[in-house]
Amino acid sequence: MDEQAVFLRNAMEAHGGPVYRLALCRLQNTADAEDVYQDVFLRLLREGTRDWDGEYLKAWLLRTALNRCVDVQRFRLRRPVLSLDEVPELAAGVNGYYVSLYTYSDGKVYTLLDRWSYGVMGNAGYEYAPKKNSLRNYNSD
Repeated sequence: MDEQAVFLRNAMEAHGGPVYRLALCRLQNTADAEDVYQDVFLRLLREGTRDWDGEYLKAWLLRTALNRCVDVQRFRLRRPVLSLDEVPELAAGVNGYYVSLYTYSDGKVYTLLDRWSYGVMGNAGYEYAPKKNSLRNYNSD
């Protein structure tokens, strides 16, 4: 093994636990914490095997992990992610001819309305209540 690989392995063994715990505590998500852990040690690898004092190396790793956690949190705020159960209902169709309404729940797509024809002028006699799965017919005919 070369000097760089030995240095990286020693750093991961000595300081990997605190880096991961810090990331997990800040992010509350194991996948994100593992990504931060990996990023921190990749950055250390890019820094090289210069003379690292033991405490300085630990401080650098923890500070780098904290900065990376802040980056991940900022990314989440700017680009919120919906779970698949939070995906809103989707209406699709051809304007003036028909509409289909779909929803997603428990890993499955459900059809609420399938190719409901309403004509060119529309049909004001029907009302659909989202999230209540109710369709009312106000037509008198």
